[in-house]
Amino acid sequence: MSVSRLIALALISIQTTGTAWPNVKPQATSFHVDLSSERIVIDLPITDEAGRGLYHFACRGGSEAYRDSLPGNWVGPLMCTLALGAQATEQSLLSEDDSAAWFSRGEFRREELVGDCAKYPEFGVRRSFRLRGFRLNIEAQNVIPDRSGLAKAFTLAVSSVRDPGAIAAQAERPGFLDPRGQGRSCKMVVPGQDPRMCRDASGSWALCKN
Repeated sequence: MSVSRLIALALISIQTTGTAWPNVKPQATSFHVDLSSERIVIDLPITDEAGRGLYHFACRGGSEAYRDSLPGNWVGPLMCTLALGAQATEQSLLSEDDSAAWFSRGEFRREELVGDCAKYPEFGVRRSFRLRGFRLNIEAQNVIPDRSGLAKAFTLAVSSVRDPGAIAAQAERPGFLDPRGQGRSCKMVVPGQDPRMCRDASGSWALCKN
């Protein structure tokens, strides 16, 4: 067997067992979020046990003027991303395919945090993301509605725990169909996985090949 073939098999083995990713230091913290604020800025480094930075969890929200002043495209009312390194970016490992971060479950919309939608697994107030040997948990707690019944303020609880079975380079599908899909609603919880969509060489949408 050739050396290149042995290397390829070793890489496949590493990816299968999940040992390719560095160990994340478990942590838990929370942030107050007022969606009527001029600026919403959340930054949380995710490190290894030695304190070396691995990823950067960030959320941005607030007025349109503030969001337009930021590098990249941050969509309101609150968009959260996970990036490699130490800087907040709109490019997010929380995206499960090639779609923009504001289509991912890292985007929090007011109507998703109240009523039936708040209870919908992985798309409501509780969301988890499995990737790179760990699980990132995000929960909107103590949601306060405004006069129209939509979320106005809440506590955003964020935690990271090791998950050796999470071997994907970006977030896995959550195991439930997106209630925002055409013809769906939050009233019926539907297990399953929406297909991953990717951009082909021409920039067109197509089903991902892997």
